[in-house]
Amino acid sequence: MDLVPRDSQRSGRLRRRPRGRPGGGARQGRADPAPLGSGAHVRGLVTGLSLGIGTLVLTNAAGGINPEFEPGDVMLITDTINLSGDNPLRGPNLDRLGPRFVAMTDAFDLQLRDKARQAAARARVILREGVYLMLSGPNYETRAELRMLRTLGADAVGMSTVPEVLVARHQGVRVLGFSLIANKATPEMEGEVTHEEVLAMGPIGAARLVEVLRELLPELA
Repeated sequence: MDLVPRDSQRSGRLRRRPRGRPGGGARQGRADPAPLGSGAHVRGLVTGLSLGIGTLVLTNAAGGINPEFEPGDVMLITDTINLSGDNPLRGPNLDRLGPRFVAMTDAFDLQLRDKARQAAARARVILREGVYLMLSGPNYETRAELRMLRTLGADAVGMSTVPEVLVARHQGVRVLGFSLIANKATPEMEGEVTHEEVLAMGPIGAARLVEVLRELLPELA
């Protein structure tokens, strides 16, 4: 799992299930692409996925553009919009990893999403659903930008996750994603977003997500 705030930097680890069990992986701790560029932080993921991982569960902290979302909510990612200007699949294609042109119509596995909904119901956690939009950062969004992003159909905004999804789908890995809503990101909000606010809400949403994952992960084994 990647439980990292929107613009924090941490060392990264990719864990794989023991041999003899269906391939699955959880990414824990990584640097957002804002200061690094996508190539630097997905290189380890490419290597990890090539070991035979079949399912990747990603999480992030995001701002809630949807006015119905509140800080601390957990959102099941149903789709993404990439406005970061970056794509880790640029350059010569490695045919041994995947095709040149990757279909992204249903990047987040439909069956895994159904399992996530069922797991949330068992955990009695309200699970929001929506579209995650990635910007390059590292600054937070202006009010004009937030109005534009809402018009585009985004429900949450952050600075990560999309490169990982692209790399995983390129290799044929099934993907499931969650966003922890760390702050309101609506053009009508009062005041300014602070990094301290984002960090403070992380543990609340993380506790709810852990309950969902506790119900979900045994089904992915």
